[in-house]
Amino acid sequence: MSATTSLVDELEQLERSAATELRSSDDAEALEAWRVRYLARSGALAALLRGLGGLSPEDRPKAGAVANRVKNTLEAAFEERASALKSAARTRALESERIDVTLPARGIRLGHLHPITRIRREIERVFLRLGFSVVEGPEIEWDHYNFTLLNMPPNHPARDMQDTYYIANVEADGPAGGRNDVLLRTHTSPVQIRTMLSQKPPIRVVVPGKVFRNEATDAAHESMFTQIEGLCVDEHTTMADLRGCLTLMIRTLFGEKSEIRFRCGYFPFVEPGAEFDMSCHVCGGSGCKTCKNTGWIEIGGCGMVHPIVLGNCGLDPARYTGWAFGFGFERMALLKYDVDDIRLFYGNDLRFIRQLS
Repeated sequence: MSATTSLVDELEQLERSAATELRSSDDAEALEAWRVRYLARSGALAALLRGLGGLSPEDRPKAGAVANRVKNTLEAAFEERASALKSAARTRALESERIDVTLPARGIRLGHLHPITRIRREIERVFLRLGFSVVEGPEIEWDHYNFTLLNMPPNHPARDMQDTYYIANVEADGPAGGRNDVLLRTHTSPVQIRTMLSQKPPIRVVVPGKVFRNEATDAAHESMFTQIEGLCVDEHTTMADLRGCLTLMIRTLFGEKSEIRFRCGYFPFVEPGAEFDMSCHVCGGSGCKTCKNTGWIEIGGCGMVHPIVLGNCGLDPARYTGWAFGFGFERMALLKYDVDDIRLFYGNDLRFIRQLS
């Protein structure tokens, strides 16, 4: 057998075996291994083609023609197989991602108000119907408005009742003309002061907003919470008016059978001062764990505006009287929604918030 015949036989044998292996290559990794084995520079076909140099000039064209045919056949078969595998992979991907348009669509989850916002709006609506206005003020406040004009001079012991966040190393010329500390407001009462300084009676406002106190956080306390205060200043207003407004608010939130009571309490900006309770909405006043078997639940503080505070705001205490109240929205939300931990309202857990939607 001549060298030419032997080389041609080897090329044809390689063509047959390569074609058989190519048909069994069923993924991209196996196909690439086949290409390296047969078509790469170090592959089997290249090794046979190097044998063309050892043939005589008369035999070389015949063997070269066969070699080119085998090379072109294998390359074309490789491209066809690669295209088929890509098409099959694409078909599988489309099938796995296929959407059944006949299935019912997923419901769109609508947003809703935070429970604290809902309580705030309910309470605001009560007082708006009574002719009050809703006013707001700065959360970063002067000591002069937050304490001094509210009958709490620098050495007053009432300042110890509220642990204050002072803005570090900030002391500037304040509204009273002297050096004045800057702080995060501990209540919304400074907005009442600003209102009495800026407008004349009759004054009827409610003041909602965030307040800040440096105290330990637990199930009943937060260092940041929301509060609402009310102020009414006129020539003939009394605590009977205060009681009527608070009774209407409580009954709107907790039912027509709810009642309130006043207990003597001390606040430097009111005289007389009181704390007000509501009858327990769970037991109706007979006693339960919610009201600690007293029949009453503490809500907030109130009283007649102190004559000194009226005078500090340029109002004649001999002519005008006023009353004020204050309490936290979180306190009302805990009671209304039967929640036992104030921290849940600000924990950003949507599972909890959605339960109260």
